[in-house]
Amino acid sequence: MLNISKWSATLMAMFCLGVTGLQAQAPASTPAPAPSANAQPMEKRVNYVRRFSLGAGLSVMVLDTLNNGTLSRSVTSPPTVGNYATTVQRYRVGYGGIGQVLITNRFAATIGFFMRRVAYTREGEVFSGVDSPLTAADERRFATVFEDTRARFYDIPVTVRFFGKDRQKAGGRWFVEGGAVMRKVSNVKSSVITTLGSEEPTCCKPTVPKQNVRGLVGGFGGQLIDQFGIRVMPSVRYTRWLGESFNSFSTVSKRNQIEAIITIGF
Repeated sequence: MLNISKWSATLMAMFCLGVTGLQAQAPASTPAPAPSANAQPMEKRVNYVRRFSLGAGLSVMVLDTLNNGTLSRSVTSPPTVGNYATTVQRYRVGYGGIGQVLITNRFAATIGFFMRRVAYTREGEVFSGVDSPLTAADERRFATVFEDTRARFYDIPVTVRFFGKDRQKAGGRWFVEGGAVMRKVSNVKSSVITTLGSEEPTCCKPTVPKQNVRGLVGGFGGQLIDQFGIRVMPSVRYTRWLGESFNSFSTVSKRNQIEAIITIGF
């Protein structure tokens, strides 16, 4: 009769010897290489000037947009003498926005859109005819003219900017810019009331300004950025207009324009 206990012990011993042999033949695992002491972590490059950006801007005029003065004019045929005085209502603040596209690390193209209001009143005295020196009375025909005009200027500057730092360099940076600008006159509301002597006033002969005027623009400024990524760009611009939007008697648009602009972008 077979001894089951003896055979069980023999089989168990043979199994243990086989497992031990397999472990001896298995290759040893290769340990993972230790990180080099000179290895540098990968740093993400930050662009302090974005490739595409938009900003809201506020423009403050240093000079008035229209002349604020008087004019006397005489014509010999027919004999006419006119005295005019223009009073400009000051609207120094305009608002709008600027879009910017980066061309290289330091050059960018911009386009802006700013709206500002303009308003003035003009009073005139017109004498027509000849005054006889033989009488005390004035035989000339006398008329008064009162004008009230309001409008809006829409300025569209297109410039090229050069920044003093590459876009990846941290901190503030300065820039200079230059280009061209188009002004469109819109929303014109004008009335002219004329009174001839003792007659009833007559209305109206509205002033028609020049609708589009071109100009050249140049300026300088800077860009500041905070820890939240808000970019503040103060700048100063000079514009030389190549024509006048208004040119009627004592009312003439100024060709030289200086403005301070602050733009906030994200």
